[in-house]
Amino acid sequence: MRVLSNSDIEQVLTLEDCLQVLEVAYKEYALGQAANRPRNHTMLPVEDKRYPGFHFRFKSQEGGNPSSGVWALRITSDMAGVETLEGGVKRRRLIPAAPGNTFVGLITLYSLTTLEPLAVMHDSHIQKLRVGATSALGIRELSNPDARVAGMFGSGWQAEAHLRYLFMVRPEIEEVRVYSPTSSHRKAFVGEWSDKLGQRIVAVDHPKDAVKGCQIVTCATAAMDPCFDGSWLEPGTHVTAITSPDRTTLRRELDDTTFDRADARGGEGVGAGGADRMVSGGHDAVMEKMEKIGGRVIKFGDNVNTDVIIPGRYLVSIDPQELAKHAFEPLGAEVQKRLWSSQVVAGGRNFGCGSAREQAASCLVGAGIKAVVARSFARVFFRNCINTGLLVVECPEAVEAAVDGGELWIDYAAGTLRAEGQSFDFAPYPESLRQILEAGGLIPYLAKYVLPQEKALKG
Repeated sequence: MRVLSNSDIEQVLTLEDCLQVLEVAYKEYALGQAANRPRNHTMLPVEDKRYPGFHFRFKSQEGGNPSSGVWALRITSDMAGVETLEGGVKRRRLIPAAPGNTFVGLITLYSLTTLEPLAVMHDSHIQKLRVGATSALGIRELSNPDARVAGMFGSGWQAEAHLRYLFMVRPEIEEVRVYSPTSSHRKAFVGEWSDKLGQRIVAVDHPKDAVKGCQIVTCATAAMDPCFDGSWLEPGTHVTAITSPDRTTLRRELDDTTFDRADARGGEGVGAGGADRMVSGGHDAVMEKMEKIGGRVIKFGDNVNTDVIIPGRYLVSIDPQELAKHAFEPLGAEVQKRLWSSQVVAGGRNFGCGSAREQAASCLVGAGIKAVVARSFARVFFRNCINTGLLVVECPEAVEAAVDGGELWIDYAAGTLRAEGQSFDFAPYPESLRQILEAGGLIPYLAKYVLPQEKALKG
């Protein structure tokens, strides 16, 4: 069994690695293949004499997924309490009360096959990247890809990881505005990370300045009270928050107005630590997001057959999540893992040839694929995708430019694609097909538009 310190882990665990394994874990969790027991906090009335008001707290959480091959148990033994900062702002704080002024946080890994313990590791560096990567997945999937200005609340340990991940998933960001209640901290933070990242990162003196004019707002704090007034948010803003109530005290980074204005919310996932992600600001914001679809690419060649996409022995099911477990199964487990961490399938000529099975489209939806772009399609597969609510686009030039593991974005209202810094045009969808796609497929479309008309005529 290996024993790894934070410094050991920091030398080998990259931001990219953490993001990739988390994405696979979330996909497997959504497919019912992974397990997660959320955090549990137990408090005892034992006070640290050096820090009045700080009491013992034990925290544990655990989970596992098949592709990792391990079950993980995380525990922390803390002295937790509340401190008051500059201007009367309160925040949750953990005290380094262990010998040597250290914290106690450990992760134990167990083999899913041999059952033996494999490693005991410090949790600090993993925890910082895990939370930052979870927020980054939300930003990548839900924020406007055209965002250029972001706001950041916090100038500490979690803010560092969130800032690095923000530029990883949204490299087009031109400016990040940072606010934290202690002016000396935020100025030092901005100075350090501007130099390290070579990006424009500026300190602002009022929380409103980290919200107004920002298309992405991230809260990475230990705040007790909301970081900003939700009425400041502009339509289409994506908001990330990492703080939620625990048994130490009631804590929140977002106010009721922010939640009330949100059109879409993402809740706690596998070890997400109570992260909430949302698009806020009305119907126009949601429509804009729906029209811009894309993400990471998995690329295939010519004549991909529906027997390869979903083998015939699984057609007894029509459940997209169940079918997704077997999507591209003939190509092996490694291709399946890449599929589950991708959002766009890029294919060559005659993609979807073979039988007319509709499960070839629905299994891709269940796997989290948002769009298929190909040089050309088998026509029945093309229509099955539309009827399933899956965006399909013929654009040979974009497929040529697309890189496996790169990104491709589609604005299907404007009829444009972006891949590897290049832009390509395709014939925009007619209004009738757009309505089917935006309804989520043919059956939801019929339920929304056709059945009410028939009932009205009969009535």
